[in-house]
Amino acid sequence: MSGSGSLVKTGSGIAILNSLGSTQGDIAVNQGTLAFAQDGIFNASSLTTANGATTDLAGESILNLSGALIQNSTSVLNVGVGSGQTAINADTASLGGTLNITDFSVNVPNNASALIGTEFTVIHTTNGITNDFTTVDLGGAQSDVDYLTLAGRVVNGVDYNVGLHLTWQAGALLGNGIFTVGNASDLFNVDVVLADQTGPFTSNWDGKTLTKEGAGVLQLSSVNTYTGSTLINGGTLQTGIANAFATSSNVAVGSGATLDLNNFAQQANNLSGAGSILLGHAALTANNSADTTFSGVMGGAGSLIKIGSGDLTLGGVNTYQGGSTISSGTLVATQGGALGSGAVNNASTLELNFASDSTLSNILSGSGSLVKTGAGVATLSGTGSNQGTINVNQGGLNFTQNGAFNGVSLTTDSGAATSVSANSSLNLSGALTQSSGSTLNINTGTVEPSITADNASLDGTLNVTGLTVNAPASASALPGSEFVIIHTDNGITGDFSSIVFNGSSSPVDYLTLGGRVVNGVDYHVGLGLTWLAGPVSGNGVFTLTDASDLFNVDVVLADQTGPFTSTWDGKTLTKDGLGTLQLSKANSYTGATLINAGTLLAGNTNIIANSAQLTVAGGATFDLNNFDQQVNNLNGGGNVVLGEASLTTNHSVDSTFSGVISGAGSLTKTGNSTLLLTGDNSYVGGTTISSGILQLGNGGTSGSVIGNITDNGTLVFDRSNDHLYNGVISGSGNVVQQGTGTLFIDNSQTYQGTTDVNAGALILVKDSVLTSANTVTVATGAELGGYGGVNGSVINNGLLAVADAAVGFVDAPAGNFTIGGSLTNSGEVRMASPDPRSQLIVKGNYIGNNGLLTISTILGGDNSATDRLIVAGDTSGTTRLMVNNSGGAGAQTVNGIEVVSVGGQSNGQFTLANRVVAGAYDYSLYQGLPDAANGNWYLRSQGPGEAPQWRPEAGIYLGNQSMVSQLQMQTLFDRQGSQFRSADSSSWGRIIGGRVDSKAAGGDIDMNSDYTLVQVGSDLLSYNFGDSGLVAGVMGSWGDVDSDSTGNADLNGTHHSATGTVEGFSLGVYATWFADAKEQTGAYIDNWYQYGWYDNHVSGEGMATDSYNSRPFAASLETGYSFILNDNSLNQWRLIPQAQVVYNKYSADSFVDSSNTKIAGQNNEIWSTRLGTRLTGNIQGKGYTHHPFAEVNWWYSKQDASVTFDGMRIDQDMPNNRAELKVGVQSEFDNKWSTWVNLGVQGGADNYHSIGGGIGVRYV
Repeated sequence: MSGSGSLVKTGSGIAILNSLGSTQGDIAVNQGTLAFAQDGIFNASSLTTANGATTDLAGESILNLSGALIQNSTSVLNVGVGSGQTAINADTASLGGTLNITDFSVNVPNNASALIGTEFTVIHTTNGITNDFTTVDLGGAQSDVDYLTLAGRVVNGVDYNVGLHLTWQAGALLGNGIFTVGNASDLFNVDVVLADQTGPFTSNWDGKTLTKEGAGVLQLSSVNTYTGSTLINGGTLQTGIANAFATSSNVAVGSGATLDLNNFAQQANNLSGAGSILLGHAALTANNSADTTFSGVMGGAGSLIKIGSGDLTLGGVNTYQGGSTISSGTLVATQGGALGSGAVNNASTLELNFASDSTLSNILSGSGSLVKTGAGVATLSGTGSNQGTINVNQGGLNFTQNGAFNGVSLTTDSGAATSVSANSSLNLSGALTQSSGSTLNINTGTVEPSITADNASLDGTLNVTGLTVNAPASASALPGSEFVIIHTDNGITGDFSSIVFNGSSSPVDYLTLGGRVVNGVDYHVGLGLTWLAGPVSGNGVFTLTDASDLFNVDVVLADQTGPFTSTWDGKTLTKDGLGTLQLSKANSYTGATLINAGTLLAGNTNIIANSAQLTVAGGATFDLNNFDQQVNNLNGGGNVVLGEASLTTNHSVDSTFSGVISGAGSLTKTGNSTLLLTGDNSYVGGTTISSGILQLGNGGTSGSVIGNITDNGTLVFDRSNDHLYNGVISGSGNVVQQGTGTLFIDNSQTYQGTTDVNAGALILVKDSVLTSANTVTVATGAELGGYGGVNGSVINNGLLAVADAAVGFVDAPAGNFTIGGSLTNSGEVRMASPDPRSQLIVKGNYIGNNGLLTISTILGGDNSATDRLIVAGDTSGTTRLMVNNSGGAGAQTVNGIEVVSVGGQSNGQFTLANRVVAGAYDYSLYQGLPDAANGNWYLRSQGPGEAPQWRPEAGIYLGNQSMVSQLQMQTLFDRQGSQFRSADSSSWGRIIGGRVDSKAAGGDIDMNSDYTLVQVGSDLLSYNFGDSGLVAGVMGSWGDVDSDSTGNADLNGTHHSATGTVEGFSLGVYATWFADAKEQTGAYIDNWYQYGWYDNHVSGEGMATDSYNSRPFAASLETGYSFILNDNSLNQWRLIPQAQVVYNKYSADSFVDSSNTKIAGQNNEIWSTRLGTRLTGNIQGKGYTHHPFAEVNWWYSKQDASVTFDGMRIDQDMPNNRAELKVGVQSEFDNKWSTWVNLGVQGGADNYHSIGGGIGVRYV
């Protein structure tokens, strides 16, 4: 092939070119495969392999391109390796897709520098390669080790080679830092410099970390510059030069792996791991910028040098013999064998972080710091050692060397321990510091003193061996002993918080086997009572752990001077533990006595009379042991056992005791403050309140005493539940009911003070009486009452409930409550018997302060059963009377029902707080009889005349009846306007409204109603036969009525009123026959039917709103005759006489209203007739016609609207005859639209009158 034209491969097949010496221009492999199989060179301008296409070069074929080689992203390039020539030469290359290489093989060398030119050049360019193949397949050829890679790569930006090279340098796609030397006999020498590589890498390698894997040996024989980690995970990493990895950021020797210095000195940064390090005779410098741990074994004749600011922790048993030097930072040993066998020269910090006990036998020197951490004990046995500052931060530091260990200072931190053995001593040129929570262990077998220092600051625990002590059973039997532990030149401050002898602390906290500072410079130990142990060890806690333990304090406990390390105040006694502490002296301490557990037993009278407070915690006991006691400010929740003794509790502050006081003894309360007893106490010797307040309960459901109470202060009951007290309260004191619950009193009480009912209720049962002549005050929201009475006066701001009106007596009978003095009522007095016969009897005066008197009455005639207020004295002020009807149906009274009886001056004013209604009657309240004045008060239903006082609600029920019927009333002309109309069907609508005034109950009830009706209809049938015609249609309406009713006045001239509403709709049909359908002269007959659904609401003054449903039905038959008075078609007048009969049937629900009155009797049927005449004109103009009209009617009906209230019937005063005048005009426009407007009035007997009007519209 020759020429400069283009060569294009299409189709899915393979095109093979095998002629030697061919030349072409641009080659495009668009589809299928183009195979170059010639033995030699094929020249072309460029070659582009499209996506999905393939270019193939046989082993001896060469492709020379003067321009570009382009392999697209999903193209394929197949190259066979021949005699070694470059397969493709081009000016530039853009690579992508897949490269497949066949017939390529390599051999693996033993060192990096021996990597010969195993690479085959696939593509050579003059001006560079861009991009890379996505996939390279070497035809099954591969590297046998991971640190060498058989792959393709771009070299120097112009060649693309495949072959074997160091994986470290394999580039972003294949590069990695793992060297796996698989067999123990294998060795690979990296004798080239390993430097940091640039990524990112497909393998996620960071480009700078070396990882040694496998059992073989990897040797580093160059001073490498990579900065990442050196990770020896398996086999051996051997150095072949000094500082082979000095720039590596950290060196980690994994478990089972080895770092072999091979006698070359190395610097290892941040050394870590658990493998082995072979020093040989070399020195390993461990440079730590961070804290690391090496827990493996370091061996050899070499040495370890620690530099850097970080910590290096040695965790293994090391065998290196050359010693350790700490130049900077911290060297941490985790066990005694961690530092090998040589001496340790410490110029910085040596930390002994022992997790378990171990012995360090190395001789220590230098001025560096020695720090002990970890929970274990580090034992120093090297004789002749010295250090600078010594800090025991954790665990223990044990000095066991023969002779002295010299240091500058020693500090033992909280939780740590310092020990000095029998043959050792500790000499400090500076300070000894034992921190809070620290421990100092001293064997007293050594020569005194064990420690010498310039000064000492003491705290924590001192353990002393060599002393034997036994705890006595009483304080007077305590022996004493002393031993010198510490000597200082310049003094001791502080003290040990705890001293333990023979390996444990004192078996009890109230005895101290502890120490004291003597002469300010020495520290001695000895045995004494903890209460008397001084500021450091002194405490007031007596813990007797077991229930069988007993300790007798037979010495006087007085206030001690502090301050105390324990924060004890020097004057408070605290009893802890289940055992018994006996106090056998009249102690003088003034602090609190706190019995937290177990028992405090009295062994004498008034053992804690000077103690400011006695607290008996829950489960603990104060046992008087038959000794009378005085205590101050008793509180807590435990037990007080009196035995036969008396307990006097004096209170200067308010205190609460929620426990139980038991026994045959008695309780006396003194002091001006309050003692709250919230437990249910069982002592039977009686209770005396000498002064202050004794409160039973604190708003909960407990708090009581048994038996009688002598009250010369104040007794308060404060419980939230019902509680019965059946003892007798005597004395000159006061009683307060404070709780929200109910206190029932079952006996007459003789105390002479005041009584305050501040909350809840105080109820007297079984005719109990409060005999005190002093005042009983009932607070707002509180209640006093029941069956019985009080001898004094009552000021009632809450509720005074008589008999069964009191809480807890709902089903009890009626009864009386008597007040011996006066009653001031600012709250409510309530009598609420179903059988209303209860009486509140006030022997003194009654003062109403706008209070409420609530009674029940069977509302009927004069002799109706009722609750009553009986006042023997005078009345004054104002009182509202609330009357509840107990089933009465109402009746007309004469004198009335007496509800208030007054024996003295009746100046008080009683007014009704509610409307009193029963059946059809309204009751009013009157003072005196109708024909004789007296001071009593009566309920009467009598009006000013002979009639009773009617309920105005009757007018609303009657008004609702009549108005619903009236809403359905209509004439032909109300519905269609003028008689003049088209023969076509039409639709129409009208809106009417008006007002009706009437009366009921023989004129005693005034009624007025305002109404609105919206009605629409449409002709469904319009049929003419000859001159006559018939029209029929449907109609519907919505109506609304608002009514007011006023009843007749009572004897005081007071009227009650009621309001009501009706709203609903009606549906109906109509039909009209005209004798002359065109001219509409002569006779006509009109007929309609309607049925309605209405909701009714009645609201009486002061009463709830009642609702019920009504269903009216109406039917009408109307006839008339139209006479033409003149024949002038432009100004024609007609006279139309009419007659109509209407049938109304009204149905309404029977129900019981909010006053418990049965409302019924509303169903009725009414026939109404109408005779009338209509004068109408016909005035025509241009484009319009006006029909003015005037109409007079005579309505007659036998009205039968009525309602019954509990069977009492009330009728509406609707006149049988009513006259009506109606005027209006109708206008027609465009022979389509017509409108009309009218105004009418009605009048009749019994003050009946109405006015109404409307507008209408019709469309043909």
